[in-house]
Amino acid sequence: QLRQNFFTPYVAPNASEFWRRWHVTLSEWIRDYVYIPLGGNRHGAGRAQLNLVLAMLASGLWHGANWTFLFWGAWHGGLLLGQRGLALARTRLGWRWLASTPFAWGAPIAFFALTTFGWVPFRAPDLETTAWLWGTMLVPSGAWVTPAAGWHLALAAGLYALHWAEWAYREGRPDLQARWLALPAPLRGLAYGAALVLAMLSYGTDQDFIY
Repeated sequence: QLRQNFFTPYVAPNASEFWRRWHVTLSEWIRDYVYIPLGGNRHGAGRAQLNLVLAMLASGLWHGANWTFLFWGAWHGGLLLGQRGLALARTRLGWRWLASTPFAWGAPIAFFALTTFGWVPFRAPDLETTAWLWGTMLVPSGAWVTPAAGWHLALAAGLYALHWAEWAYREGRPDLQARWLALPAPLRGLAYGAALVLAMLSYGTDQDFIY
């Protein structure tokens, strides 16, 4: 029996929820063998924040002894600290908009963008390439309006929609699972086959194994 290790992480509205959904076994290992032995949150807020960042740096180094992985860990450590900062602002400054419905709807999309930016140093060979890629992502150019760019954006949007559909199927709307299983098996098989063919056609050329 293998544990399910990913629970639709890209629907997470914040960093702590992301790490409860992303690579769960690694997250729990980092918590139990790095964060808690460092003191966890038992020695005040400042020490807890430091331990949190150190734990995320260890998570980065777990993936490889490279500055890019260390930077990726620091990126997620910063996101966790930012989340705590917003929670503190909501409590002490009365920022009620942090509990509003528009914020609740927009938070997962905004955090998905922040997570995507964080994957750049994870994949880039060095920090210089990371900076260059971030620049091309942030500064609009003519490459954004080519047919190839439109295809990639449409594919990314479709995959993200499927990610939300998976969340709805398993967590948000349990009744959808019963409705799907009630469909004729040949129809469900046709849908699975179409998804498989689409994935094969979208894969493109061979790539190095990353994770």
